[in-house]
Amino acid sequence: MMRKFGVLSVGLLLAGCATESAAPPPAPPPPPAATASIVGTAQFHTPEGRSYSCAGVSVALVVETPRTRQRMTTLYGSPEHALAPVADVRARSAALGAGDPPLSSAQCDAHGVFAFPSVDPGAYYLIARLRGTYAGRCCSGWWCAQVKSITFA
Repeated sequence: MMRKFGVLSVGLLLAGCATESAAPPPAPPPPPAATASIVGTAQFHTPEGRSYSCAGVSVALVVETPRTRQRMTTLYGSPEHALAPVADVRARSAALGAGDPPLSSAQCDAHGVFAFPSVDPGAYYLIARLRGTYAGRCCSGWWCAQVKSITFA
């Protein structure tokens, strides 16, 4: 009987000492995505001496998607860089209907400089309306668009 009690005691003792392996600590959260700033100027100078800029008007930042790329091609004749009269762009736009809204917009300063301070990695269109002076008169009516790709290492 004593032998059974001893075996039972050792068995219970070992059962009470069961070891658990500690789970590894949870992984830390990933760092936030890096952002960048876009700082630029929208200007156009003609061979005749006319000068246009976005001074005093805003620049739109639109995410490049297959849909917006096709829209830019239809509106401006190119998905990469274009300059077109506002009247032409508006007429083409009316036929297309509403497009995707801009992600953001920025006001150009008196020198035609604009900034988007915190932009996620990706490809974007910068769309600016240009105006200027020629022979002392204010001229308005040009749109330009350009694709800017922002990448991070």
